[in-house]
Amino acid sequence: DLFPNLKQMPRNWARYVFSDLLCRELPVITDADTAGLVVTTGTALPFRKAAACVKCHASMDQLAGVVRNFRGFNSGPGSCAADLSAKSSYHLVETTPTLPMSTTWGAVEDDSYRKRPPFGRFYFRTYNNQKLNVAVDGLAELGAAIENTDDFYICAAKRYYQYFTGIDVDLSPMTADQTADLPPDRRFYRSRVVDLGRKLRSAAVFNKNPMLLIEAIFELPEYQKRDINLMQAAQP
Repeated sequence: DLFPNLKQMPRNWARYVFSDLLCRELPVITDADTAGLVVTTGTALPFRKAAACVKCHASMDQLAGVVRNFRGFNSGPGSCAADLSAKSSYHLVETTPTLPMSTTWGAVEDDSYRKRPPFGRFYFRTYNNQKLNVAVDGLAELGAAIENTDDFYICAAKRYYQYFTGIDVDLSPMTADQTADLPPDRRFYRSRVVDLGRKLRSAAVFNKNPMLLIEAIFELPEYQKRDINLMQAAQP
């Protein structure tokens, strides 16, 4: 088994879900969101005893629960430096749970972790600082939860926008007041990308069609002008 217990989990996989699909690096929650998740008993796993650790693990570990029931194996003769003709490939196979589901985030060692159904949580703060704590049973439900956020589409818009204009936009969670306090250029870029992402999601505008998003970016002054330092005159 790839992920036999709470110490050995696909944490890098979970981290890349946040960075690749939502344009966010851990931690993706606030200090206040760790309330009730820190466990100080002597038998608790070390990373559950400090709020600074829990701030990342609460999102990363609970998300990783949805792929706990996969096993890896090599097929073929295996690779060997002395035999360049040897060919092998690495595969993942889903295993069948043999124990009841657990919906709690364990704080102590659990050797039965891999034997339980792939339950997890999507614990995340959106770009506009809304807390999401969504229970997900398996990869399909996780995918649906991510797709149900504006952030998924805003992240896609951010990547296209940066590719075509060279302008990188910070999508860290901010309230409306925090956004209003940003320097004018940063506020403008962020507003632009959020608007493009929400249009990408909207059935009435781009309808999840990236080609329409790209065409819209091509019409923007920050794409059409050589100076990528967006002029104040371009602001509404």
